[in-house]
Amino acid sequence: MCTTIAAVFAALTVLQRRRLPVRPGPTQGTARRDGVLSQWRTVAANRSFLLFAAAMIGSYVPTYQAGSPAGRRPEPAPV
Repeated sequence: MCTTIAAVFAALTVLQRRRLPVRPGPTQGTARRDGVLSQWRTVAANRSFLLFAAAMIGSYVPTYQAGSPAGRRPEPAPV
């Protein structure tokens, strides 16, 4: 089963590499060298993205917690 899923993802990766347009990276002269903190400030300042992320977390977490056996204790084995 895992091998099949891995093969599907590998095939999708190959298809994406072939179908997506080539996007050239910045040239050496125009490359911006922002630090990681500067990039995180940009993300934190984007309120619509933060609302979207919070909504997605809010929708996924209860789904996985309610249906997950991780929160349940295993029943003792019969003696």
